[in-house]
Amino acid sequence: MGNIGFGCKRLKWVHPYFRSTTITILVNGSPTKEFSLHKGIRKGDPLFPDLFIIASEGLNVLANIAIRDWLIRGVGVGEDRVRISHLQIVDDTIFFGDWGIRNISNVHKILTGFEKVSGLMINMKKSLIYEIGGPHADVEAAATKFGCDVGKTPFTCLGMPGGGLNVGSLKARNWALLGKWWWRFRTETESLWVKVIKSIYGRDRGLGHSTSNLSIVRSTIWSNIIHIGIDLFKIGLDINSFFEKKIGDGRDVLFWKDIWTGDTSLKDKFPRLFRLDTNQDTCVNERVQLVNGLLQFSWEWARLPLGRVTGELEQLTGLIGNNVSLSDGNST
Repeated sequence: MGNIGFGCKRLKWVHPYFRSTTITILVNGSPTKEFSLHKGIRKGDPLFPDLFIIASEGLNVLANIAIRDWLIRGVGVGEDRVRISHLQIVDDTIFFGDWGIRNISNVHKILTGFEKVSGLMINMKKSLIYEIGGPHADVEAAATKFGCDVGKTPFTCLGMPGGGLNVGSLKARNWALLGKWWWRFRTETESLWVKVIKSIYGRDRGLGHSTSNLSIVRSTIWSNIIHIGIDLFKIGLDINSFFEKKIGDGRDVLFWKDIWTGDTSLKDKFPRLFRLDTNQDTCVNERVQLVNGLLQFSWEWARLPLGRVTGELEQLTGLIGNNVSLSDGNST
C-alpha cells in the first residue's frame, strides 16, 4: 500500500487487522484454541474487498509495464484504434492481444510473477484462452502448454450474459439504470470504455433523438442505452437538454447537435444553415479556430447562403464571437 501512495496514517489503520486477528477452527464440532493469523484476513471481513482491489492493482501495474516494454500487445478497437490490453472485473482479469505464442507466454509470465509477489493463487485450470480468428490447432496447443482450457464465444462474465441490463419487467427501474449509463457516457469523457464506444460508433454515438443511425449499432447493450434517450424524448422528456458542453479545444463537441452555446443546439436555432452544411456531424474545432487571438470560421456549404439565410449566418457568427472562447483543455 505504501508503494502505491497510501500514507502512514492509513497504513496504521490497516496493520491492527493483521496483528490482532485471531481465529479458531471447528474440529468434529469442537473449537480449537485461538491462534493468530500471520497472513491474510478472516472471511467476511468488511475490509477484504478494498484490500483485494489494492492487491489486484499490482497485476495492473505489471501488465502496464509489459505493454510499455512491448512484451505484450493489446488490440486496436474501432476507427481510432483505441488500444485495449486487459480489463479487471472483481477477481476476474481478461487479457486481449494479437495472436502469438510469445504474447501468450508473456501473459503467463505476468500471472505467475504476480502470484509469487502477492501470494494470490492463479488457478490456470479455471483460466481460458479464447480463439478469435486464430489458428485453432495453435490455440489448443497453447492451452495444453499452460494448463488451461479453450473457451468458446460468446461467453459470460460474472455469470451475466450480454443484452439489456436484465431488470425484467420493472420498466421504470430499467429506464433509470439505462439512463445512468447514458449520463456516465456524457460525463466520463476520458474513461477507456467511452473512448472505445466513440471509436466504434463514431462521434454522434447515436445519442440524439433520431433512430436513423441505429443501424450501425450492433451491440444490444449499447442499443438499449441509446434508446433510453429516444424513448424519453417521445414522452416529452429531453435528457439532452440537461447537458451543456464545455468547449475546451472543441474537438469533442458537435458544432450543430450539441448544446454548447446558449440553451439549445445550433441546428435548432439555425435550421436552414444546418441543412446547408455538407458535414452535419462536424465538431466545433473544424468550424471555429483561434488564430492570433481572433476567431475564424471555416464553412462547407452545399451552396452559398443567400437572402434571409445570410442574416442567419451573421447572427450565428455574432453569437459565437460574443459568447464563446476556445482553450487548450479537453471538451467535457
